[in-house]
Amino acid sequence: MNRQIEEIKLPIEEKPEIVSRNIHALRLSIIQKSDKSGINYVYNNYIQMMYKKERKGHITFDYVFPKYQNLSIFRTCSIDKPTLTINSINIKDFIVRGLLCKKYVITSVDEYYIENRRAYKSHHFGHDILIYGYNAQKNIFHVMGYTSSGYYRPSTVDCFEFVTAYLNSYGNKAIELVETVSYYHHRIEKELIAASLEDYIKSENKSRLLDKSKWLEDNETYGINTLDKIKAYLEELAYGDINIDKRIMYTLSEHKKLMLGRYEHLLKNGFIKENADLREMLADIHDKSRVGFNLFLKYMLSKDPFILTKISSLIDYIRELELKAIPLFIYIIKEGVPKYENTRYSV
Repeated sequence: MNRQIEEIKLPIEEKPEIVSRNIHALRLSIIQKSDKSGINYVYNNYIQMMYKKERKGHITFDYVFPKYQNLSIFRTCSIDKPTLTINSINIKDFIVRGLLCKKYVITSVDEYYIENRRAYKSHHFGHDILIYGYNAQKNIFHVMGYTSSGYYRPSTVDCFEFVTAYLNSYGNKAIELVETVSYYHHRIEKELIAASLEDYIKSENKSRLLDKSKWLEDNETYGINTLDKIKAYLEELAYGDINIDKRIMYTLSEHKKLMLGRYEHLLKNGFIKENADLREMLADIHDKSRVGFNLFLKYMLSKDPFILTKISSLIDYIRELELKAIPLFIYIIKEGVPKYENTRYSV
């Protein structure tokens, strides 16, 4: 190991567009920084939504997205825990060498052993983490993840504590080395965006046909119909029959923020023509979703079921407005500006 190394820091986006789920945030921190056109990847994707009720009252409400290991911008390789330990490979040196070769590191750790995490010395909690740098003098890794504040932020972890956290993580988790391909650049795919918007508004999931490892399960719901499932979740929550998960309402708000951002990005870069009605509808949808999330935070403190009723009414409003806005968005992407461009919407 070269002892003259003082510090390594690979480029990282500290505030990626999606932070509701770790799997997206970690990869987008790389994509959005390593490629100046990385934002195009965000707006090409993250349109379709999936809702699924898991066992023990847990809910998955998340984006339907391409598998990260299949992305052309990444070259990945991995080595699992048994291989590392059986061959007596020094995990810290292995990671540092990877960083020296400009490879990001993604793996799972037990955050019981990681400072500045909510689980630290409190309870065992397995979670993915992204390493993008190393400081030899301080013996620390630079990492991205959710800190004890609950926000997705850069922080540092002692190298010894990291190795302990990795070795104590559940299962035979691999250390994944992720290298970006410098010559690959994302471009806006209007046809993909339009097709995904159609899937969303029809509550279909045609992307499943391209993934032979995936089958449609009876308890999975897609597209705009996920809004009805969120309403059902709020009703169950009022009766105390299900777990409280603020990520559901936060993901809803994030999705609507992305939809507005997608319109503005396409407009700014000349892919569509301006439509005041569409922009106002998308902004209104985003605003109502933010109000819904803030109300949910209030409910978590008060447990007042009337707040859930107010959120449910907002979701009805969002659904009705999306039934107007999304078809208009599709039309504008495919055909340009319709004749009724200046007509006012009403809900």
